[in-house]
Amino acid sequence: MITAATSCVERVPENRQDQIIGRWDTEEEGTKGCYIFSDNGVGSIEIDMSSIWKFDGSVMKVEDFVFEEKDYTFQEGVLSADYLGKNFVNMKKNDGNNDSIEGSYTINSGLVYDTYKEMYANTDEYSLGFVKDGDSTRLMVHNCFTYEYAPENNVLKIIKGTSLFNNSEFECLVSDKEMKLSVDGAVQEFKKAG
Repeated sequence: MITAATSCVERVPENRQDQIIGRWDTEEEGTKGCYIFSDNGVGSIEIDMSSIWKFDGSVMKVEDFVFEEKDYTFQEGVLSADYLGKNFVNMKKNDGNNDSIEGSYTINSGLVYDTYKEMYANTDEYSLGFVKDGDSTRLMVHNCFTYEYAPENNVLKIIKGTSLFNNSEFECLVSDKEMKLSVDGAVQEFKKAG
């Protein structure tokens, strides 16, 4: 989620170790997402999927995949979809409300699970979630990277993450409400949630 930008990164005084903890929202090329930094050096990613994972009446669309009512089921809190005879996704609701497709899920298997696991399963606590809230759909990639933050040097190091970011260091400038990550002239800006 790092993109090229021309904005100037200014040094923020009095960075503290705990300033990075929390949820940081960002938007890149119209796609919203966030990084969530926990206080134990493990991070998560949330990706807004609303533009590509849609429910239209009884039809579920995921990019170019179209699932008619016969192609997916929602029973006892489990949503499962098959495509060309293979499981595309299988996920179970977390909230116990099995009457409505709306809510929070844990993705347990299928093509979606396998794809994200290959890219993001970098900790023992990794899990993949999904949220449907009206027209909004979000993918929750829990505990998918480890990090170290050195506020005295303004450095964020991703220790384990996707292959693109393994052992990568970013200049990290943090204030109470804003964060800027930069590397090789590319800058990503974030706003603190809440």
